Amino acid sequence: MNIKSTLNILADKGLQAIKFSGIAFLISFFGAFAGSEGTSKNWRRVGIPVVFILCIIYKVIFSDWPVSFWVLTIISQQFIFRLGHGIKDTTDAGSTLGGIWYKIFKGKLFWVNVCTRGTIGLMLALSFIGCPMITGNWFEYAYCGLGIILGFALIAWRNLGEYTFTIKGKKYYCCRSDVLVFGILGIAGLKIIF
Repeated sequence: MNIKSTLNILADKGLQAIKFSGIAFLISFFGAFAGSEGTSKNWRRVGIPVVFILCIIYKVIFSDWPVSFWVLTIISQQFIFRLGHGIKDTTDAGSTLGGIWYKIFKGKLFWVNVCTRGTIGLMLALSFIGCPMITGNWFEYAYCGLGIILGFALIAWRNLGEYTFTIKGKKYYCCRSDVLVFGILGIAGLKIIF
């Protein structure tokens, strides 16, 4: 192997890493932006599944992946994001899912938060089940799925502060925990797909 071919390989890998990072950032942005006051939840509910579906279409067209109904499991993410993960308090009626865990743990908020968000993470991880059905790469699916579950369970509900930015004169606030959790979802999801 000569230097020119080595440099070409490094350039290709570098370009892939940049694309991968950009897509993960986009998913993270959609997830966090949808949680900002005055924005539509559809940035998360529709935007994230569409990005993953486009990645799968790319994978099917440009690789040896067969066209399979298993890739349609990604579409279930739209319904998972519609479930909500709110916990009942003085400012919020909470979600049905949060209410179930609230009753099970009799209001112990640490466990209610961990289990509510962990359930969302588990369902999102399961939405990628079609990928290892096609590729047979169950180990990668298992550790990436575990990352998604733990990210949601341990980070999503914590107050880590917020990022502030302005678009067309309107100020938006994005929770840092949302940026982290949806970044983890983006990276793990892309790793499962690619």
